[in-house]
Order: sequence, then C-alpha cells, then structure tokens
Amino acid sequence: MDDNEFIVSRQVIYHGMDDIRTDIMLYINGIPLVEIECKNPASFSENWFDAYKQIKDYEKTVPELYKYVQIGIAAEQTAMYFPIVPWQEELKANQWKEGDKDPLDSTIAMLSKYTLLDIIRNFMFFRVEMGNATKVIARYMQYRAARKIVNRPRVTMTELRTGASSTGLSTTRSSMAPMNADTRSARKKAGQKSMRVRKDQAMNVLNIAISPCAKFTTLVER
Repeated sequence: MDDNEFIVSRQVIYHGMDDIRTDIMLYINGIPLVEIECKNPASFSENWFDAYKQIKDYEKTVPELYKYVQIGIAAEQTAMYFPIVPWQEELKANQWKEGDKDPLDSTIAMLSKYTLLDIIRNFMFFRVEMGNATKVIARYMQYRAARKIVNRPRVTMTELRTGASSTGLSTTRSSMAPMNADTRSARKKAGQKSMRVRKDQAMNVLNIAISPCAKFTTLVER
C-alpha cells in the first residue's frame, strides 16, 4: 500500500481526435485508472446518466487514454460506477453502499486506497455474454461477502501442530472437549475483536462532508 502513489487531478486536458477535459482523474503510480464526471445536482436538465454518456463519448474521442482507465463514475445527487469497456455502448451501472452513508460518501469510501486497489486487483474480470466480451466489477455485497470468506479466522497446520491459534487458545486434542460457558464467551470475544481490527485497517475512508459533486473535487487535496 505505502509503495503506491495516489494522485487525484481535476480538469486535465487529453488530446486525441479532439481535446477532452475530464472533471476528475485518479492516478495510481502515474496510471489513470478512475475517471469521475460530475453534473450539477441543482439542474433539471442533467443527471448522472449525462455524465455516463460523457465518459462513453470520451472513450471514442481519446481511445488511447481508455486503454488504462478501468472504472468510470457518473455523479450528480447520486453516484454510479461502471467498468470502462470502450467497445460496448451500454453497460450496467451500479451504486456502492457503505453503511448509513449517502451515495456520494459511499462511493468515496469505495475509492479509499485499500478498497480501490483490492477491487482493481481482485474484483474486476472479463467475461463473455451472448458471444460478446465485457468487463465486470463486483457489487458491494459481493465484495463484502468475498472478503469475509477470505478473512475469516483460519487454523493453519502449524497452529494445529503447536497447539496455538490466532485467538491464543489451545487447539490441541484436549481442547476438543466440550467447552463450558466461559470458554465459549472468551472465544466469541476474541473473534469479535479480531474482526474489528480487520475492519478498522481496511476502512481507510475519505471523510468529506460538503455539497454533492464538490465532494469528489476535494479528493485533489488528499
């Protein structure tokens, strides 16, 4: 994590068949990976879908750029994310949810360093639908379910041989005897503490609390 450089820039001009000016671009180690286009939430003539169409138009105008960009985000009062697939005109856009946060703050949580790298590395993939190749990003519930499965407490062979476990309780044969109430309570508390520690480490969330689309522009200051 610390070996990666995260930079957020706004109003960057890229040259192609014509010039485009993106609202916000997130770079990791100098590579543009996430584009955010914002629309005025007070406008009656624009919404997040206009931002989505703008990104799709940009894909055609500067195709070289979108060989690298992996995730598009269309934001207004809500925020919808989708994979960058230049050869496909229509894509399903989804909304990220993070506890009681609103759609914009939830998307900002999705863009936290740990979560974003994890999504790009482990939760994006290609698949073929009706003979056409497309790209898929996991939804928030799929992401969390997979992380829970991967991160659940596991007893290694070494722990079994030594009789030690991640909770500090014995895993030798003698511990296989029926547990009394105190032992069960101790194990439950140890497991809960372990889960809290993992959650705190994973959720390096950007805490931003101002008007809707302007929230993303303050990423420049991070």
